[in-house]
Amino acid sequence: MKVVLATTGYPPDRIGGVETVVALLAKELPKLGYETHVITRLWHQRVRVAGVTQLPVPRGEALGLASFGGLATAIVGKEVPDVLHCHGLEGAMLCNYPRLTKAREIFHLHTPFTRKEFLNTLPHRMGNRILARACFSADLVLCPSQAAKEDALRYLPGIDPGKVTVLHNPVMTQPPADIFELASLRKVLKLEDKKVILFVGKLRPEKGIEDICRAYQLLGRDDTRLLVVGAVGGRLFYEHLRRTFPDVIFTGFVANPLVYYQISDLFCIYSSGFESGESFAITLAQALMMGVPVVCADNHIFREVTGGHASFAPPRNPGRLSLALEDVLTHHEEARLRANAGARLAKEEYSLQNFMKRVISIYRRVSG
Repeated sequence: MKVVLATTGYPPDRIGGVETVVALLAKELPKLGYETHVITRLWHQRVRVAGVTQLPVPRGEALGLASFGGLATAIVGKEVPDVLHCHGLEGAMLCNYPRLTKAREIFHLHTPFTRKEFLNTLPHRMGNRILARACFSADLVLCPSQAAKEDALRYLPGIDPGKVTVLHNPVMTQPPADIFELASLRKVLKLEDKKVILFVGKLRPEKGIEDICRAYQLLGRDDTRLLVVGAVGGRLFYEHLRRTFPDVIFTGFVANPLVYYQISDLFCIYSSGFESGESFAITLAQALMMGVPVVCADNHIFREVTGGHASFAPPRNPGRLSLALEDVLTHHEEARLRANAGARLAKEEYSLQNFMKRVISIYRRVSG
């Protein structure tokens, strides 16, 4: 079977949840005997990966999307794949263009419609229309969570619910780092004899990172540090955080954040939900997979992903979040029991092996 993956970007040219999923598919599908080709947009740098075609298109949102759709559709017409698996707005453009082959089209809806409605800007309204048309045009629509599926069905009255399927995102694992590497990392970060609260993700206001910093500040514990791992989303916001919260440790972007989970006593994610662009939260599932106690915002996405095996605080309430953090740090054994249950859930639901089994089943189902 030949599969073409059409997507917004590809690591390391562009890094994010969508790109991570596509890169995993591009790596794993050939191992299972699938001829695989990735068509993506070129942003900043060429990717030296076989089977990846990056298309240079104009920078403007509308013109860039239209150009990508036309160029990528022409390539698909020459490739004649069995399955066209589309991701992001760029992938959605292919679903909106006329079909040149008999390839079955799958649209992978990674972004919730509700977020774009919440922002209510012209580009986001245009994006919602492109995504909606892709959902109706595709043979099958994939959503990373039941919550995201329900959001799509609310936004798309008239779509056949049977063509919208939940496919949880995969979570990567690696052998644990040895104690010497962990001790060295703690020393470099000046975390010896400290309890560690970890946040992993891009530093953007909508991710709730400022509320996490305020909650940490309210703790007032000398034996605890907040460790923030992730790329800078905006320089002014980043400088504001560094200036306002001098006791917080900011690492910036790191190539492999998994080792940071291993030196942490709890993981905190505090985005409000769809309005923050969340539809699954891979970093949250990663914390579960690695058995780290979790404190998160109380929303239906995080309830679903964690299976309830976490401590919850109302969104946009640093005071309540601080109390939840204190409770986990104080009653660590109880938190560890919840974390162990969360790890069992994650290993069953979010493993790469299970993800690929489900993907193959979906490809066979849609191709008949």
